[in-house]
Amino acid sequence: IFTLSGLAIRNVGSAAILSFLLAAIVALFTALTYCEFVSIYPRTGEGYLYARKTFTPPLAYFVGWALFLGYTSSCAFYIASLSSYFNEFLWHCPVEALFGIITLAGLTFLNIKGTEESGKFQVVVTAAKVVLLIWFIFGGLKFSEVEEVMNRFSTDVAAIGGTAAMVFITFFGFSAIAASAGEVKNPVKNIPRAIFISMTVVTILYTAVVLVVLFAGLTEYTEASMGEAAKKFLGPVGGYVIIAGAIFSMISASNASVMAGSRVLLSMSNLGHMPREVGVINKKTRTPIISVLLVSGMILIFALLLPLEDLSFFANTVLLLALILVNIALIV
Repeated sequence: IFTLSGLAIRNVGSAAILSFLLAAIVALFTALTYCEFVSIYPRTGEGYLYARKTFTPPLAYFVGWALFLGYTSSCAFYIASLSSYFNEFLWHCPVEALFGIITLAGLTFLNIKGTEESGKFQVVVTAAKVVLLIWFIFGGLKFSEVEEVMNRFSTDVAAIGGTAAMVFITFFGFSAIAASAGEVKNPVKNIPRAIFISMTVVTILYTAVVLVVLFAGLTEYTEASMGEAAKKFLGPVGGYVIIAGAIFSMISASNASVMAGSRVLLSMSNLGHMPREVGVINKKTRTPIISVLLVSGMILIFALLLPLEDLSFFANTVLLLALILVNIALIV
């Protein structure tokens, strides 16, 4: 949301709100499918596991690889966004991707160290992010400009749909929740609850954020627009607090993707679609170290090769392909 809110407004103006709501609706249908499958297969692996239990091996293999590429490319998007915010607002580094690479190395170590440590980190950072988003929203409401919103509304249906596809990645967290079902207490009860709570919270918050960014009336909307709006609404100090929150948000999203992607590889290894060594659980850390390293390596490749917006579209494309098949699996 910290990056895509500005890009969405650049594409379709205030109709970006519709794009986010459309993406949320599409995500909700798949989230319901995941809730149903978790009650049947409450184990690690999410979409790949569900496809493996339903389809012939080649199709399930495709779903597994699509999810792997989706998680790694989406994480690369978060890492690239992180570097973009850091360079734009904090310190311009000669090597633009350096801060993102350092962050990825730290998250790799954290996920190797243990699931409990990674989970606690995720809870703290996410809670802080929600508080900062609420602060940003209330700060921006004082600058409400209904006329600004109406004047910027695009009626280009194709562009609104394309933008919805671009921002779908912001709602994909429900899949990461299900990816670690095997490491959650009472997953049949807790995973669906977590999915519904997360979908509700992010839909409300993200729609409000887009509306408030529009109130800023910026002359140009880019991936850093929310940071610029924060400085206008909350002053220099408040603006930098929100910018710091954006950076921590991208770190938490990256951490979730590393965890979820490695669990997909773990499941593929356990079910014979990856070498057995990939899914070996380290006795000391109780984490799949090889899976984590493979996921992190692929993230680094994506982050260095593809520009920011291309990463978003690629991640959304492969994830949507995988999720379409997962939805078909429930019908079958």
